[in-house]
Amino acid sequence: MAIEGGCFCGAVRYRADEHTDSVAHCHCRHCRAASGATLMTWVEAPRTAFRWTAEKPAAYRHGSDWKTSITRRFCSNCGTSLTYERDGSDSLDIAVGSMDEPDAVAPEHHVYDSSRIGWFDVADQLPRYDKGRPDSQ
Repeated sequence: MAIEGGCFCGAVRYRADEHTDSVAHCHCRHCRAASGATLMTWVEAPRTAFRWTAEKPAAYRHGSDWKTSITRRFCSNCGTSLTYERDGSDSLDIAVGSMDEPDAVAPEHHVYDSSRIGWFDVADQLPRYDKGRPDSQ
């Protein structure tokens, strides 16, 4: 199933012709700071299936606890967080909140639960990982 979406102001648009079933709520401090939200929800897509279909977004690179750098892409006009890209990975993560139809995917797990804000209690029964999923390291 294809995913389409974009930023709040409509300048930046994307399409992913396919995606994986990996949909995660991320509680890491980097995602919270980049989004200004309590957590970010991401869906994974192969890089080869993803393309920008309108204006290209701005990018910000930073270090992480992965062994590579991260590139976050966002709209330079309205600030919407759009993608999370780990250097050397064959996939990228798309911000579910930027999708035209976010109900098309459903979260499967929590990552960086050890960094979750203490007052934010999530009542779902999804698996929780202190850092990333064991199979994604």
